[in-house]
Amino acid sequence: MALSYNLALGAITDTPCGSWYSTSTFTSTATNTEYILGVNNQTFARDITVVDGSKFTVSNTGLYNFQFSAQVHNTGGGGNSAAIEIWLKKNGASVQHTGTRVSVTSNHPYVVASWNFFEAMAVGDYLELAFDVNHAGINIVPNTAIAPGSDIPSLIVTMNQVG
Repeated sequence: MALSYNLALGAITDTPCGSWYSTSTFTSTATNTEYILGVNNQTFARDITVVDGSKFTVSNTGLYNFQFSAQVHNTGGGGNSAAIEIWLKKNGASVQHTGTRVSVTSNHPYVVASWNFFEAMAVGDYLELAFDVNHAGINIVPNTAIAPGSDIPSLIVTMNQVG
């Protein structure tokens, strides 16, 4: 797909892209268990669809930038070793060397995990986010705003084709 710059808009047009978020709580009930993150709201999307609530599926071959942020909460316990690991999956398989471990100690119970990946995709390929924990009290949660702020989604995902 050819990308074109629209001078009047000051933006690249016709580029596959999208933005989604979740207002759901992702609860970890067991340690060392894979959980899949998903979304339940779409801000906009062009040529990228979400299948089964979690599979970010492309309709154009190319290089994609996949970004997310997740609000992680430790509901108590676990001490200084409480942690969550988040990684990327492509077409159902874990993508090696994409995982990151984030400490979520009981002294600092809210942490935002946020990073991005570049991934070559073919038509019909999909990406997902997975996580596991070493303490069952660690969850990914939304929150209501402290006035005058905005409500806080548990997960925000954006994806766009870059090549």
